[in-house]
Formats: sequence, C-alpha cells, structure tokens
Amino acid sequence: MTVDLPLFDRNQGQIALERATRRQLFDEYADRVFQAHADIGRLLARVPLINEEIQTAEATERSGSRLVETYRRAVDEGQADVLSYYTAWSNLTQTQMRILQLKQQLVDTRIALELACGLYELPKAKVADDNDVPKDREQQ
Repeated sequence: MTVDLPLFDRNQGQIALERATRRQLFDEYADRVFQAHADIGRLLARVPLINEEIQTAEATERSGSRLVETYRRAVDEGQADVLSYYTAWSNLTQTQMRILQLKQQLVDTRIALELACGLYELPKAKVADDNDVPKDREQQ
C-alpha cells in the first residue's frame, strides 16, 4: 500500500506537467505566428509580380491585336494567307486567356492575403431607402 502525500513533494510532478503543457502551447502558438508572417510576406511579394505579368501580357495583347487586324486586312486584300491570320488570332486568344488567368491569380492572392491578415470583411448589404427609388417609379 502506498500513499502519496503532497506535503513532501509539494505536487512537483503536476506542476512540471503543467509547465511542459504551457511551454508546448506557447511553442505551437509561436510556430503559427511565424508561419502566418511568412505567408503574409510571400503573398505581399507575389502581388507586384502578378501585376507586372498582367501589364506585360496586356502589352502583348495590344500588339497581337494590331497584328491580327493587319493580317485580317491583308487577307481581305489577298496579300496574306488565312493560316497566318488564324495563327495570329490563336496567339491573341491565348494571350487573352493568360490575362484572365493572371487576374484570377491576383484576386486569389489578395483574398488569401486578407484571410492571412485577418482583415477579411463580408460585403455589407445595401438597404434601399426612399432616395433610391427612380423618379419614374414615384409617379406610379
């Protein structure tokens, strides 16, 4: 038969366990804070890069659009083959699709940044009041 008397060890085992648990919780918290800061830094660095890619792709789209228009006129006048026109048109379409993909990436990155920062807010619903009613509806 054994009896634990907290008088002699002053419950040191339980105190050590609680200290270890607190330390583990603090370490996990510090890891999460560090990871959040790293995520925010990575996302902040990514936004300007995506914006730069969008600008480059839009410049390519403008020149591709001019090229397609030039080929279209040349095909109408019989000075170019249709294959060249469709190749230029296909390249332009691919560039436009790339721009849309980049804009989607930008939106996704901004949303991820808002969530990582904890600043995300749901849009507020607008409540219509008497000033929002069009004039022609007031007469009805």
